[in-house]
Amino acid sequence: MSSESPDVITALISLCRQYNVRTVLQVGAEDGYEADCIRRELGCRAVCIEPDTRCGPVSHLLEWHEVLIGESSEVADFYLHESPGLSSKVTRNDKKETQVRMPQMRLDAFCRRYAVKPDCLIVDCEGTTMEVLRSAGPMLQFTSIVYCEVNHDDSRGPRNDADVQALLESFGLRRHEGEPSYSAGCQSNWTFVR
Repeated sequence: MSSESPDVITALISLCRQYNVRTVLQVGAEDGYEADCIRRELGCRAVCIEPDTRCGPVSHLLEWHEVLIGESSEVADFYLHESPGLSSKVTRNDKKETQVRMPQMRLDAFCRRYAVKPDCLIVDCEGTTMEVLRSAGPMLQFTSIVYCEVNHDDSRGPRNDADVQALLESFGLRRHEGEPSYSAGCQSNWTFVR
């Protein structure tokens, strides 16, 4: 993910202000730009998770963690793309990536370890949104905002739009129409609120 456009950032900050967000957690952060914008405006805690060690935080005020998030605590395949923001657990098969094995942990275990209770969860993991959300477990029932990437077909990872919506609705979150949500071809970034 490259940084979101200014209008999307403004809408995301406005929503976070409306829900009195005190902690934002960004998974698949790349440089943590989105979490940092929210942190700067609201003075909240901003925690970023990015498994690609070539990426780094846009601000030293972000809590930065280089870890892979998945449904289980095991060693998993990860595909380092020559464009760091495209690295993922899902291969693109474009001959521009290198397969490595990395330890991973569940998101709920990560949050327990680092005492993170996210009011806002941002997920951009290039095809593994469902895996990240499932690994959050019951933590989702206390999260007020989820801003996440969804796939509408199988061209960039498994189609997951209906599954993401069903899972988040089961935790009492409903889809928020309009910005910060937007569509970009086969992928969209959707916002869910409590």
